[in-house]
Amino acid sequence: MNSLNPLLKWPGGKSREINELDKSLPDFKSIDLYISPFFGGGALYFSKLPKKAVVNDIDIQLITFYKDIKNNSYKFFFTLDLILKDWEILTKISKNYLEVYEKKFIILKNSSGNNLLKNLKIQSKDLVDEVLQEDFSELVTPFFKEFQLITITYVSRKLKKTIELLSKSPNELEPRTHLINFETALKGSYYNLIRDFYYNINQDNYQKYQFSSFFFFIREFCFGSMFRYNSSGQFNIPYGGSNYNRKNLRRKINLIRSLNYNKLGLSIEFHSSNYLEFMSGLNKIITKESFVFYDPPYHSEFSSYSNNEFTTEDHKELAINFRNLNCKGMLVIKDTQFIRNLYDGKTTNFSGKKFYLHSFKKTYNYNVKGRNNRSVTHLVILNYNLNE
Repeated sequence: MNSLNPLLKWPGGKSREINELDKSLPDFKSIDLYISPFFGGGALYFSKLPKKAVVNDIDIQLITFYKDIKNNSYKFFFTLDLILKDWEILTKISKNYLEVYEKKFIILKNSSGNNLLKNLKIQSKDLVDEVLQEDFSELVTPFFKEFQLITITYVSRKLKKTIELLSKSPNELEPRTHLINFETALKGSYYNLIRDFYYNINQDNYQKYQFSSFFFFIREFCFGSMFRYNSSGQFNIPYGGSNYNRKNLRRKINLIRSLNYNKLGLSIEFHSSNYLEFMSGLNKIITKESFVFYDPPYHSEFSSYSNNEFTTEDHKELAINFRNLNCKGMLVIKDTQFIRNLYDGKTTNFSGKKFYLHSFKKTYNYNVKGRNNRSVTHLVILNYNLNE
């Protein structure tokens, strides 16, 4: 196995940039230790699968996820299988009860004004009660009532929105519209159940399950794989929507299950701490044949990473750490004048020469509330000359 795709979606992941990074990477066969202080989704690591690696991320939930896979945790895979079972049952429910859903829509479509609002909850509750009495699985049993209420709300919203859109459009509904809407309502409800009743509220109360399984599910199905927290510190990104209904969760879980580091002859250590603490702990094992890949949070007005701030001062400290590195290193980051000032013209201890900088274009899939431009320029910063 020469490479793998990243195991989960991660904001700022470098999967689509590997070809660009390859142009500046040293020969991995000559590297005795791969080091990643900001591991995240680990796109570069999984694309190269170096024989020996030590990686770190300040997000303890992320690192626990990787450790559970490495240790082949029974509870982790047990919980993943329960989630998968539920997810596939929801797909079947949306098809099996589609006719019932359509009948409710017709009843509501013929209502108006206050009658519509009153009937929405009644018809949605009747539909959900009929479905959940027989067809939902055991994972949500501790929170069955909550799931029922969430689903009633989501089904009601979809029905109401469809009626509103239809009233404003001269076109008839596409044949698959009801199926898409019903499935999205069911899966969006389930996502919210996992997010709010397992992930946000009850992390420590249900030891039968493995929390990092819920973490993985949330990362896979939250909109745009984004991070956002409310004032109480709870994760509040919504379900990704109808396009996420068709994601192949079974295939992804099978990929995770197949990753056996021992069989692949790979050695990897996972750490979770501040990157400076992590790097200082490696001083005795870094050699000139080691390689460090820095993939820090970008320097911008919105510099939060996994509910942690990475400030201007942090970037200044990072530049010092990179300059003092005694092996080859690469840093990838959004191109700003501030970042160029930190590195351009500065001398590295490793090569005794200046940093080497080059840039490339990057286009993001999402832009939330105008917080970032979808088209940006990225800098690749090296402390070595590829031509030497």
